[in-house]
Amino acid sequence: NTEFWVKKILRNKERDKEVQQKLLSMGWHSITLWECQLKPGIREKTLKSLAFTLNHIFLEDHKVR
Repeated sequence: NTEFWVKKILRNKERDKEVQQKLLSMGWHSITLWECQLKPGIREKTLKSLAFTLNHIFLEDHKVR
């Protein structure tokens, strides 16, 4: 049932954006990591990217102003 799944996926994406906005408004950072990004062929690249992102967030949050 293509119509059902298209609607469901679109609604899920909308809900995810709403939740991310709520978390951001509460001062939280959120990072989405998909299971497929942890497959052996790309796991190392994903983890390096995650480490870079976490370091960037940390430095921004602790910047002297």
